[in-house]
Amino acid sequence: LGLREQGGRRELLGALNQYLLEQKSRERQVVIVVDEAQALDGGILEQLRMLSNFETETSKLLQIVLVGQPELRDLLARPELTQLNQRITVRFHLTALDRAETADYVRHRLAIASGGATREIFTKAALKRIHVHGRGLPRLINQICHRALLVAFAADRSRVTRRLLDQAAEELGDSLGARRPVAPRAGRTKRIAAGVVLGVALSGSAFLGAKLWSSEISTEWLP
Repeated sequence: LGLREQGGRRELLGALNQYLLEQKSRERQVVIVVDEAQALDGGILEQLRMLSNFETETSKLLQIVLVGQPELRDLLARPELTQLNQRITVRFHLTALDRAETADYVRHRLAIASGGATREIFTKAALKRIHVHGRGLPRLINQICHRALLVAFAADRSRVTRRLLDQAAEELGDSLGARRPVAPRAGRTKRIAAGVVLGVALSGSAFLGAKLWSSEISTEWLP
């Protein structure tokens, strides 16, 4: 936020409150986004609840967004976090991607990494296998795509075929999960994230002649 205030807790909170009031006067909304929120301890979450007390007579001065894995639901259900849990006004649970969404996700990720190029790196058969092995979970999809691009690069192939994709999945082995990949049942029932408002970390890395899949890309939203 650019604040350089020094002092104790009271002074710091006072400076933050003044900053929030100034932003409101400029019709700006301040938002804190906490990724991997399931890793926070109860003490930090309680401090976030206290920060949510900044408000005027008509509106909140600070919006807080928690993004996390399913464990976040269990964390918020703890008795000592009841007050925080009750203050959550919006919740969204992202389910697993279906086959079409998986293909769109991969194409979108590659288009961003390649500056908008529309070249099909993965064959249609390979895209189907990505969904089977990844079970619609972006984290697993990223891992498979990463390895598949490396496998194709090592084999001097310009496209990732079903065979290369399956080879990549076999090399990943247990990192894709304990159970063997199977085609998901109809419907989108697997909950893969939880929180107040939830996003998906679009990450992964590989290169095919040039770097196409960035490993350190920041959290973004699916289109």
